[in-house]
Amino acid sequence: MLFAFNPAGGVAGPRGVVSFDPEGNLYSTAYQGGTSNAGGVFRLNRKNNIVRAIDFTLQDGYNPTAGVLVSQTSGKIYGTNSSGPGLTIDGTVFEIGKDGKLTVLYTFCQQPNCADGYGPYAPLTSHSGNVYGAAEFGGAGFTGFGGNGVVFEITP
Repeated sequence: MLFAFNPAGGVAGPRGVVSFDPEGNLYSTAYQGGTSNAGGVFRLNRKNNIVRAIDFTLQDGYNPTAGVLVSQTSGKIYGTNSSGPGLTIDGTVFEIGKDGKLTVLYTFCQQPNCADGYGPYAPLTSHSGNVYGAAEFGGAGFTGFGGNGVVFEITP
């Protein structure tokens, strides 16, 4: 075991894939905890000390479930929140810069009838500088809760 989570440490409920940066630090997401109990991104350094990289708020999107993707070239971190912003179930795609700044790149369910999908629970991957993922709900044939889902591309 590398690390055991302690709710007093600020993050709890790790979920999703883990990724490493070029320096060997491990990153992933915690579904809960942080200053707003909305989850966050954590880093486990090479000495197995945990550092909170980002605490989410209801305005940013919240409850990350899929882990993060660390760009080996830019050092930026990409991930999804399964909910938000606000008290919605839409979800977001976010980027954390090397300076620690959080940017919401996309909020789901912006197109009529949620044609762009919502509920991004799957891990992200990258190819040729773009980020790809899947959202479980919405998409073609969406007529209310549910839908068939979508695969999406983000060009940072």
